[in-house]
Amino acid sequence: MGHILRKVYSTLKNSIVLLIIFGILGLAAYVVGFIIEDSLWHEILLQVGNVLVIGVVIGFLSNGEEFLGIYQKAIQNTIFGEEFLENQKDVSKYWKAASKQMFKNKFPDIHEDFLAVINANFPTNEVSYYNDYEMTSNMEWVDEPKNIVKVTDVVTFDLIADTVTEFNYPLKNWINASNEGREVKTNMLYFKVNGVDKKSSTNPEITYENGERCEKRDIKLSGSKEYHIEYKIEKTFNILEDHCKAFKAKYIVKNCRVEYEVPSNIHIQFESRGTLNDFENVGSQKSSKISKRYRGILLPRQGFIMALQKI
Repeated sequence: MGHILRKVYSTLKNSIVLLIIFGILGLAAYVVGFIIEDSLWHEILLQVGNVLVIGVVIGFLSNGEEFLGIYQKAIQNTIFGEEFLENQKDVSKYWKAASKQMFKNKFPDIHEDFLAVINANFPTNEVSYYNDYEMTSNMEWVDEPKNIVKVTDVVTFDLIADTVTEFNYPLKNWINASNEGREVKTNMLYFKVNGVDKKSSTNPEITYENGERCEKRDIKLSGSKEYHIEYKIEKTFNILEDHCKAFKAKYIVKNCRVEYEVPSNIHIQFESRGTLNDFENVGSQKSSKISKRYRGILLPRQGFIMALQKI
């Protein structure tokens, strides 16, 4: 608040000095005009005095309005400025007050619960969100009598970070392994960050939990707030044991596109997963090939799910 007052004071001080000078000159013109008996100079000086004094009065009035405008703008810039908000430990209190007014005609009794849901989805780590997430998948038979398939996924997206300092980005790939991991294989063909393959610098950590096999890689990122990620991975498994393909967002995702193609004797059933709107079709759809797109924001745990059924 101190810098607001200093700005207003500085502007006010400079303007008042000029107005005082003009006021003194105006009064001096009045005095000299009354003293001089020459009618011509008498009238000229009185008119000059009128102009200066009236100008001072108008100047005070107009500057008063200007000062109020400056003060109001300075207050707005401070209250809504990043520096002010960063230093406020109770900024959520302002959000509550604002949301109560925004939603008072909708759900006044649960606006705080609504705010809690919003807060729960705010990023709390180095990754802010994914932008333009795209996944293209192709399935082929490896051993049809044994129901063994291989799926090749190509995933691209822009990772928007909250910091330029180094952090670990955890990449996880899950696959059903309830049958003691038999006939289950994964092969990361490449993992590129801004076009540079980082696969050789990452060693996967394999864990099993609740019948699922997780392959985790920690990717070190630093030096930017935006990274273009692209990776290609092959997965081999039994389609009868792992007949669902799903995407559940770990972070906020802005815009998502998925294309999935399977052999002609496998049927795909696609469903949106907890999203505000449904995924929309991109081009013509087939029972063995789908192309879908979501325009907008996916919150964590939202996404899609596909059921795969052998005909």
